Amino acid sequence: MANYELYEFIMGCAILITQNQLYSMTSTFKSLLICLLTALCIVGCNSSSPTNDIDDTDCKDIEFAEIKDSVCFNDIIDEYQYISLSNIDGYMLGEIYQTIISDGRIYISSDGVFCFDMKGNPIFKVNEKGGKNSEIMKASSISVEDGILYVHDEPKRVIHKYNSLDGTFIENISLPTAEKDIFKVKDCFIVETMDAPSDFYKGNARFLICDDFSGKPQKEYLTGDIYRMSIFGQVTFNNTDVLFADYFNNTIYKIDNNGCSRYYRINIKNTTPLPPGLIDNMVKNKTLITDEMKYQYGLVNVYENQDCLVGEFQAGTMCYFVHNKKVDKSIAFKLYSSSNYQMSPYKFAGSYKDFFIATIPTETIMMLKEAIGFGENLPYNHPDFEKQRILMNHTNDDNPIIALYKFKNF
Repeated sequence: MANYELYEFIMGCAILITQNQLYSMTSTFKSLLICLLTALCIVGCNSSSPTNDIDDTDCKDIEFAEIKDSVCFNDIIDEYQYISLSNIDGYMLGEIYQTIISDGRIYISSDGVFCFDMKGNPIFKVNEKGGKNSEIMKASSISVEDGILYVHDEPKRVIHKYNSLDGTFIENISLPTAEKDIFKVKDCFIVETMDAPSDFYKGNARFLICDDFSGKPQKEYLTGDIYRMSIFGQVTFNNTDVLFADYFNNTIYKIDNNGCSRYYRINIKNTTPLPPGLIDNMVKNKTLITDEMKYQYGLVNVYENQDCLVGEFQAGTMCYFVHNKKVDKSIAFKLYSSSNYQMSPYKFAGSYKDFFIATIPTETIMMLKEAIGFGENLPYNHPDFEKQRILMNHTNDDNPIIALYKFKNF
């Protein structure tokens, strides 16, 4: 029973007692006491906390001694690959919203969902628009689990299920409410909620864990205005879990089928965390500071693979960090320095095994080609010969390039 319901129940009892004009104060006190005890009993029997506890057991502090102005691309990248995506037979991509790699296939959310093999050859596409069960209005978020491609279609309030090998339609899951992003992981769905409570859940949690959508959510996590202030790049999908970057407090949360855990804390020496009062004002006014050079804040775009954790934060300017879990070493820097034919990762879009995924827009490649080119032609036996050819042969009509990066044990 909610607090306002308890209040109404007690007030109703008091009114009833008054209306009956009981003959003595003792009798009135006893009656009211019985009402109170009954109400508390009802509360004790029916109440449950809408938000589950956060697991702090394995939270790790990552500390950076300094922020380098730049790092050499070759000093920290062990291997990188470029994959040109074919645009034949209607496989021309628009803006890319999400990229995942699963079981040797690339799934891209754009104007629909497009599937390619690891050489960039088309396999299938799901981009027919309309009201039929198999048709998509908008691929709000995608995930692949156990041979099924799950496409959350927020305008239609459904999750489309397709065979992840050939795109054959299977069925729809109707949703009780419209939500921002929904990802399928082992045994459950992870739901990033909209900015207001709904009939599906009464709280104001940022994330829900649902077995299905026939009843109420099983778990709710990260409740409060500071978590519900939606900032681009806070939520990232890593195939088996969701990472949430606390923009203000430099903390990373991990949400998976086991629940929610406080996963990492990022700390840069010689910088100052945002003061609580300033955070409160930012959340209240829905503003993000940009001119406070002395503070460390702005944690976003965090991804993890089996070896490393990467992300971005503000410390006077936008900075990047890489934490190598295998050797427990970390590096933070402002820029990559690299050769013309090495397109350093400006922003990651996912993870796959020991690689991180990035998308290189066609506009970026053409701008670089026109401005400075890709350097002198490399000899055919140079390890980067094929990569340079891919960039040099790219045209305005081509799809973006998918890049994979593997970091060294620096």
